Amino acid sequence: MKDSRDGRAEGNKITRVSIIILVSLVLTAALFTFILTWIWKDPEKPSELYSLYIAVFSLVISLLALIYAMITYYSIDKVQSVNSMEGNILKDEHYCIANKQIIEAYEEQKDAESFCKALLKTLDYKKAKTCNELARELQEIMDNLIWFAYIDHKEQGTKKTLDGFLLRIDSDVNRFGNMNNGLEYLLKEYRKLIDAVFHYQQVKRENENVKLVQLENIRGKMFENKVTRTVYHNYLGLEYRSKAEALMSQVVSCSENSGGFFETKNLEVRKKGFADPEKREQRKQAEVLLSRAEESFLTAYELSKDDLLWNVYIEYNIARTLTMQYIVRGGEPGTKIREWLASAVDVRRRLIYLIWGEWIPDSYIPHHGNHEKDAAEWIDQDALNKNPSYLLQMFTEEYFRAAIIRRNIEAFLDACGTREPEHQEE
Repeated sequence: MKDSRDGRAEGNKITRVSIIILVSLVLTAALFTFILTWIWKDPEKPSELYSLYIAVFSLVISLLALIYAMITYYSIDKVQSVNSMEGNILKDEHYCIANKQIIEAYEEQKDAESFCKALLKTLDYKKAKTCNELARELQEIMDNLIWFAYIDHKEQGTKKTLDGFLLRIDSDVNRFGNMNNGLEYLLKEYRKLIDAVFHYQQVKRENENVKLVQLENIRGKMFENKVTRTVYHNYLGLEYRSKAEALMSQVVSCSENSGGFFETKNLEVRKKGFADPEKREQRKQAEVLLSRAEESFLTAYELSKDDLLWNVYIEYNIARTLTMQYIVRGGEPGTKIREWLASAVDVRRRLIYLIWGEWIPDSYIPHHGNHEKDAAEWIDQDALNKNPSYLLQMFTEEYFRAAIIRRNIEAFLDACGTREPEHQEE
């Protein structure tokens, strides 16, 4: 409530100063006129005294008008400079992330704890004085938003920091939103997007699936910044894909302990299960969710086609979604799934090489069936980097996760071939 009155407080301060100046001028003019009257010694020429009175008061009135005009101009200019969003980063369609820069910013962090501390420092900012300052703060968070998937949001210190950050954002959004209704909507959508992404990241960290698609409550079309639009569409797709995965797991249950949803045997069991004519309605429900997920991922991919970092995540998401659609719809798998799988693995290899100079050859095949063990083994035998940063460890794990899932899905597709008939609706 206090922050929402900061703009009015500035205006009240200017008003008080102007009143003091005006009163001072009036008193000075009155005193000057009184002195002139007292020392005037020629009562036979009163007209000259009256002319002097008129001249003094005319000068005072002119000065008062000038000062009041200057104060008014300053007040309007002050409000406009605070409220202006002209040229701000949130409306820049060509804004992009310096991938190497935001990765190397965490090069000194070698473990999860130090990485979490460094990442949370990006949330520590002073109260914004202008809309453009707030826009820069929001965009910095948007640039780093993807890294928050690598920390535990429910850890006591982390949760306190995240909650405090969201409260400060609320405070600034309310303060500037009171000046401009259109601006208020845009800033609130940014705040909602950050909160929704935080929520999804924590849910998936706990190996759960989302129950509600929170990003549908966000006015995504209001976002003009390409990075923000990419974040929105990617996480919208993730929420729908997660919801579809929960539905498919419920309809055809499998033992997920041996390798998760994309373990080869589980994929085969679910494909046979969804071929059951009695599961017609559930199949339709899954198709709706997966179609929405695919649409969102492809939109995100078009927005970030030239962004290697975002391709690491989006291509992997597309490959998984297409595989799930094949399970539900049946028909011939074709080559599209295999192409996206190959690209998802390759883009992760290329990112690791371009940023850290580490090349994982095709000949190195993960054999543990566990991405964490395979990544740890590769790092241990790697002669170039014996003390990898935490992000390098995470990206190496994600490379092997994608490689393992690719192997599982391709084995599943090989087993299916073109023998499975397309599901026929009754």
